[in-house]
Amino acid sequence: MEREGIDSFVKYNYFHKEQKKSFRNNGFLAQDLYYNKEKDYYVCPMGQHMQKVGCSKKEG
Repeated sequence: MEREGIDSFVKYNYFHKEQKKSFRNNGFLAQDLYYNKEKDYYVCPMGQHMQKVGCSKKEG
């Protein structure tokens, strides 16, 4: 591929899941929320400020 000048791509784990309509139309996903860097909060689709209340970690 390199010799022929062809770029290679590898799909990431959630590629197919992100292509589904139910995933794309979910306004509450973290990556779709507006984030105010100055005051450190997100705004939900209904316009309410969302403050961080904690974090969790999964061990596999």
